Amino acid sequence: MSRLVEARERLEAAIGRLDGALNHRLEAARNDPQKEQLVRDLQMARVECDRLKAERSKTVARLDSSIQRLQGILAAD
Repeated sequence: MSRLVEARERLEAAIGRLDGALNHRLEAARNDPQKEQLVRDLQMARVECDRLKAERSKTVARLDSSIQRLQGILAAD
C-alpha cells in the first residue's frame, strides 16, 4: 500500500473518531439536567428583565410628567 493511501486511511479513521466523540458529547449535553436548569434560569431571568423594563418605562413616564409640572410651575413665576 502506498504511503498516500495509508495516510488517507488514517485521516479518515481520525475523522471518524472525532465525529463519534462529537456526537457523544452532543448527546450527553442534550440529556444534561444542569443544562435544563440553566435554560429555566435563563427564561426566568428574561421574564424578570422584561418586568424591570416595563417598570422602568412607567417610572420614566412618571418622572417626565413630574418634571413637566415643575417646569410649568417655575415658568409661571
